[in-house]
Formats: sequence, structure tokens, C-alpha cells
Amino acid sequence: MYTGNNQPPALSYGDRRGTTPLSSTTIAEAVDRSPDGGLTLVLSKLNLSDVSVEAAEELASVGRNGPDEECIIERITLGSNRLTTLPTEFALLSRLRYLNLKHNSFSSFPMWFVSLLAVPNAFLNGTAVNCHAKP
Repeated sequence: MYTGNNQPPALSYGDRRGTTPLSSTTIAEAVDRSPDGGLTLVLSKLNLSDVSVEAAEELASVGRNGPDEECIIERITLGSNRLTTLPTEFALLSRLRYLNLKHNSFSSFPMWFVSLLAVPNAFLNGTAVNCHAKP
């Protein structure tokens, strides 16, 4: 429905037609809401369709004061979004101990993702998974 100004209406929360990449603003808001200073980030149910290389690198920089320090994120929830892939840079989350990717749109994961499966608590329920090697 148009509002009379010839502009289409903004996509509402949960609208599956548009794309919603993980943005710097969303990451900053998650850090601000984190009960433990950024160790736990809740990014579930945000209708996210993409985690770009830049967003993964930004996540990996949370809490770092210098290039030689590790990322502080230990727990991240990305469940109930529309993600189909994660960039290789997601592996920079070296302290990750809990990862929730339940109820997304993944159909396969690249082989580098297998290293993340060593995370003590990785949840992929509701997501069909097939790991494959990229040529």
C-alpha cells in the first residue's frame, strides 16, 4: 500500500522480501545491550539476511584495544534470521564458546566452518547442513 507520496512503504519487521545485512549500528546496539560488556551478543530475530566480511571483522574487533588482542566475544546468537552463509572472517571470533544459528536458511557450509563446530555449544537445529569444500 502506498501512502500517497509515491514511495513504497518501509519494510516492516519480519518482512521476508527485503534484505537486512548485519550493520555497525546493529552490532553497537547488541554490545550496548550485552549484560557482560560484549562477551555475549544477541542478534536473533532481527530478520538478518547477510553477515558481510566487514561485519564479521567488526564483530572480531569488539572489545579489542590493539591489533594483537583477541576478540572478546564468547557467545553469539544469530538464531531465527534468514542467513544463508557466513564469511570466512567469522572464524576470527577465536574465543567463541557458544554459537546459535538455529532456524536460518543455510543449505551448506564451507569446510572452514568445521573448525567452528569445535565450539562447545554450537546449535544448528532447524537448519539443514551440508559441509563442502570450495574449489
